[in-house]
Amino acid sequence: MRYRYLYYILLLIPAFLFRDYTPTNELKYISIVDEALKNGTWFTFYNHGAVYADKPPLFFWLIMLIKLITGTYNMWLIGLFSLLPTIGIMAVMDRWVRKEGIASNPLVSNVLLLTTGMFLGSALVVRMDMLMTFFIVVSLYIFWTIYKNDEHARIGRHVLPVFIFLALFTKGPIGLLIPVVSIISFLVLKKQIRTIGRYLGWQQWTILAGLCALWFALIYVEGGRDYLYNILFKQTIGRGVNSFHHKEPFWFYVPRMLWSFAPWSLLYVVLLWKPVGGINLS
Repeated sequence: MRYRYLYYILLLIPAFLFRDYTPTNELKYISIVDEALKNGTWFTFYNHGAVYADKPPLFFWLIMLIKLITGTYNMWLIGLFSLLPTIGIMAVMDRWVRKEGIASNPLVSNVLLLTTGMFLGSALVVRMDMLMTFFIVVSLYIFWTIYKNDEHARIGRHVLPVFIFLALFTKGPIGLLIPVVSIISFLVLKKQIRTIGRYLGWQQWTILAGLCALWFALIYVEGGRDYLYNILFKQTIGRGVNSFHHKEPFWFYVPRMLWSFAPWSLLYVVLLWKPVGGINLS
């Protein structure tokens, strides 16, 4: 039980050991990183010479680090940047559900996550999704500790915007929107929206804005005005408000959620409506 997360890694790592990069996304990321290393750029990225401002640099930096250390794009090492955030999400959720009395058995949340199709599938591809999800989950857990006035609440108020920024810095505006909208929605449902300043007040927004300003300044220094305009307006605002690829109406995604969350789809629907602590999975 104590080493269960190590066991999970050992069980999942063969998925990276015995395959090559997929050409659609994984190989494209390798190509972008290779071009960045050749150009000596760290904040601006290009795909065969064309501006690639679709994704922030954090995940690319991790791949670049592997290449600089090992001299090659080692699949199983790069795969750890999907597996380790996966384990991190499981650890946070395990702590969360046990702390709230939803499940006393430490394996419950682990099994629920690992046997969910979308979660396990995302863990086994070289993408930034699981890393962003980890930062989002940590952000929401920190918010919950502040809401519950946990002993670490004071520190949490300063750490919360950092993790929200890291989610943004991993995959773009969705990393900002999900935790912020989730916090606001929760407070609205609890009829406590007037307390929003306790979680997302001027101090938190100042930290978040400062980190973004530093990032944008470094983009301007390295890539110039055109690249900065691309990432601020075409990518950040454009993809955050009106996604380039997901044009379907909301009901298009409803049936797809059933197989994405299979086999626990119905359980998740129940958990959406049950009050926290109102259901015990032990």
